[in-house]
Amino acid sequence: MSTKRKIMIVTGTRADYGLLRNVIREVHTHPSLELKLVVTGTHLDPAHNTIKEIEADGFPIAAKLAILSGQTSANDIAHATAKSLTSINEYISTDRPDIAVLLGDRYEMFAAATACLIQHVPVAHIHGGELTFGAIDDAFRHAMTKMSWWHLTSAEVYKNRVIKLGEDPSRVFNVGAPALDALDESNMTREELENDLGMKLISPVLLVTLHPETQSPGKALEHTRILCEGIIQSSAATVIFTKANADAEGNEINNYLDKAAPEFKNGKLVTSLGQKRYLSLLRVSDAGVGNSSSLVIEAPMVKTPSVNIGLRQEGRLRCSSILDVPFEVSKITEAINKAVSPDFKKNVQHPFGEKGVAKRITEILATAPIPKTLVKGFYE
Repeated sequence: MSTKRKIMIVTGTRADYGLLRNVIREVHTHPSLELKLVVTGTHLDPAHNTIKEIEADGFPIAAKLAILSGQTSANDIAHATAKSLTSINEYISTDRPDIAVLLGDRYEMFAAATACLIQHVPVAHIHGGELTFGAIDDAFRHAMTKMSWWHLTSAEVYKNRVIKLGEDPSRVFNVGAPALDALDESNMTREELENDLGMKLISPVLLVTLHPETQSPGKALEHTRILCEGIIQSSAATVIFTKANADAEGNEINNYLDKAAPEFKNGKLVTSLGQKRYLSLLRVSDAGVGNSSSLVIEAPMVKTPSVNIGLRQEGRLRCSSILDVPFEVSKITEAINKAVSPDFKKNVQHPFGEKGVAKRITEILATAPIPKTLVKGFYE
């Protein structure tokens, strides 16, 4: 009988898989751990179908849990959350893990944390303690902190915030941002990217990702129109859009971009680039634009300026390479032109630690004492 610890890692989007990829690899190859990879969310949605990236990496998949209907109204997201809770609970009941690893703050991760708490499975939560006032994910993240046993933060300030939420410092680790481990692998050249995308990357190049501000319902279509107009009036020569995630109103953004992207002289809309292509393209771009978390975390790591629009990332740590603007056409245009200008500061320091994050996380998973009960006090 195997004495290996069974580690359930849940992935629901292209974004969290890219961050978890090296953790998954380290767990899979660790002599005292057994990987139980649970794939759900947009990976299994025909509109995204990013499970192909996981299958191409060759990791064994323990379960595929479809939760999405293809629609992105608030009602659809609520149903997906409920289905995620039910599906992950059923999986845990049949193949109980010793530890669950959950990253971030999305509704499917919140549902997974709830199932784990009910089933008494201790959770190791990655990227806790952060703030994103413009998204309902902010509340999910802090709720997950209270439902988790170990906390693996990306920066010291986030570690301190988790402790302020009443978590025992002995179970809070500042391991750094998992994205750091992917930088060396994301080294496609400009020429390789051009061949892959089937287009010339004429500077200034913008990599654009817009997600719904889920704390501002009914605004997605207007925000997308304003973003596109701001880009049109800028000096951008090449614009690569990536589609929005499966948040409420995400389809409205994607449907607009389906029509708008071809109108750009040298524009392209891509459903999903995958982490290697995305980070490689971010590295060679003159600026990242939109409201993705990658603009405030990964972009500074690869020394690319970014124009962060609106409130979705409000509250996260900021580097000097990030320009924050509201959803106003003139201000977006002005910020893009500033970001791509030769004299804008490119060489920035980020607060997200050093490479080796996946190894640090895996060592904690392999050696931390498994609690007999998930009852915990409130650290003050």
